[in-house]
Amino acid sequence: MQLLALPAWGLSEENKASLVALYEGFVRDFAAKLNQRRLAQLILVVAPAQPTPEGELAFLVESLGKVGGDQEALLCLDSARAKLLLAAGEVKACKSLLGGAETLLESLSDAEALTHSSFYDALAQCLKAQADSEGFFRASLQYLSYTPMASLQPEQQQSLAFEIGRAALVGPKLYSFGELLTHPVLASLEGTSQAWMPELLKAFNSGDVSAYESATKANAAAIAAQSDLASHEAALRQKIYVLALMAMAFSRPADARSLTFADIASTTQLQTEDEVEFLVMKAMSLGLVRGEIDQIAQAVSVTWVAPRVLTGPQLKVLGERLQQWSNETLETLTFVEANSAA
Repeated sequence: MQLLALPAWGLSEENKASLVALYEGFVRDFAAKLNQRRLAQLILVVAPAQPTPEGELAFLVESLGKVGGDQEALLCLDSARAKLLLAAGEVKACKSLLGGAETLLESLSDAEALTHSSFYDALAQCLKAQADSEGFFRASLQYLSYTPMASLQPEQQQSLAFEIGRAALVGPKLYSFGELLTHPVLASLEGTSQAWMPELLKAFNSGDVSAYESATKANAAAIAAQSDLASHEAALRQKIYVLALMAMAFSRPADARSLTFADIASTTQLQTEDEVEFLVMKAMSLGLVRGEIDQIAQAVSVTWVAPRVLTGPQLKVLGERLQQWSNETLETLTFVEANSAA
């Protein structure tokens, strides 16, 4: 089932009335004979044409009985209802409705893309209203994974890309932006006044402190205009340091991950040994790296780095490391064969 969308310019009041009249005077007569998912799709197009939000919600509630035999159709309508409840300020009712919808969605083994898209759209908006940046980030990426980009108008793409980027930055437990950076939605910000967002996200994802400093300096006014980013300035700086440490450890071969405090300080631009040690302990407490700190040697031996969705440059590093491992393995094999023959 393909997604249907209203025209980018929306509908005039006259067209809305015509759409409602068409449904009431024509579609309703044979609605019972339609495929229930197709009917739900039509209902979702007609619902926004209702004169008032209250009328739209009532129309959706009335329509539940017409598609109740199909769980996916019901899920789509419930997702639309949840968004209306949220817009009316009924957050608790929205959460309750989405909780039931999520349970139902998890029970379906082969739900269509539209069903997932409808649910995650509503869930993301609900989590955003609750200021749950991490939940919003994950739900939005799920929404994008099931939603064709062509079904979103450029303004929708830009707004969503910026909001997800902002959530990624302020989310206290979000340290992997690779999935967002590789999604085409982020490209919608290129050439706009918000083009600094992808630049900032790339700096964070690569743990490039210098690029972070340059981006924040060049776009200081735009960043300061975002209250959540401005209020998280200290946390953002701590996050870029942690990501710099992760990138540093990731770039090293597994047998060369003994990082001196001096090397870490140079990479992160931290000034004191205490700051470096606190950074390492912070990364370990978050479960982003594992290892042992040697205070006497002023070094940390990293044994594990949290897996992340890799971007092109990071995949290149991994490819080079695999090639190095392959070469070393071949050398060892050649040595063993040579000595066995002898």
